[in-house]
Order: sequence, then C-alpha cells, then structure tokens
Amino acid sequence: MPILPEKSCMEAIKDLQSFYKRHFDMYCDFSNVKMPESKVGYRHIVMADVPFEQLRDKFVKLFNLWLPEQKKLDRLVAKSDRHAQNGSYAILMRDEPDDDLGGLSPKEVSMVGVLTATLTEGMIHALKFFDETGLQLDHNRIAFCAGSRFNDDSIPGIGWVTSLICDGQMRIGLHDPIRKNDRACYRRVFVA
Repeated sequence: MPILPEKSCMEAIKDLQSFYKRHFDMYCDFSNVKMPESKVGYRHIVMADVPFEQLRDKFVKLFNLWLPEQKKLDRLVAKSDRHAQNGSYAILMRDEPDDDLGGLSPKEVSMVGVLTATLTEGMIHALKFFDETGLQLDHNRIAFCAGSRFNDDSIPGIGWVTSLICDGQMRIGLHDPIRKNDRACYRRVFVA
C-alpha cells in the first residue's frame, strides 16, 4: 500500500472541500470543525453530511458495488456512533489497518473501548484513498465498520473482492458482531 504524504490540517481541509465538490457537488464550509490533534501515520478526514444513497450511487458507478439484497443503505443502517446530520466533524484514521485488533470480534473491539469507523466514514475513506491513488483500500479483506449497526444488529463490513466469478467488486456485507473473521480488519478512529 502506498504511503501518502501527511498533510497539515489546513491542507487536509482544502483537499476535502475539493473532494466533496468534485464527487458530490457539495460546497462544504469546514471553518468551524474542531480537528483532532495530529498523529504520525494518521490522516484527517472531515465528514460532511453525504446521504447514504448518494454514497451508494457513487460506489455503484465507480466500484460495481454489491449490497445485501441490493437494499438501500439508509434502510439497513439503524445506528451509527457519529454522523454529520447535525454538522460536519473530523476524525483521524490510518490507511493501514490496526493489526493489533485483527483477531478480535467486533464485540471484543467494543469491549476494549476502541472507536472504529462508521459505515459512512469507511466509505468516504475508501473513496478518498481511491481518489488519491487509483487503488482499492481494502483488497481481499473486509474492513469492519463497528461504529455502525444494521437494523438486525449486524456489523457492516466493506472491502474489495476479486474471485473466479468476479474481476473486482466493492462489497458491503453484514457480519455477526460476536464472530471472528480471518479476513477482517479494523481502523481506530480518533475524534476531537
């Protein structure tokens, strides 16, 4: 995975404003967003209120997105730890998964008090990484977004899959919160 140069908070904000304008035709004023303190190896991602359906449409267009039963995301996601409906917010997240969390179930990660990405954060991160590199963030692995829950209490997972029957497809799946998965990874999230 390429290591991207670290950006200052102001560079990250300008870059993300351009990103949201280009992909979602949104003008975003992030001037009042409180930024988390920078950490080496982490990137600032400012979250704007992008509707799930707009995100889904972008992923279908770019990545041949597969969803459980091709349902609408806003009907699947029942809860997220954070959302931008009441205003934009910023997080810190790494491009590389946090290996020390790899063997844990989503419930175990939650029990140790680690914040992980919501589905929206995971999708924006994957799109931003692709936008910068032309590469898929999670190739043949699943990034669990344990900061969100589907309406059946399962955990969303997002990843790029290639197989004998598929040249490549972004998939969002439902995963049991108490079951471990060898292909699963997590990314810690820090908020201001």
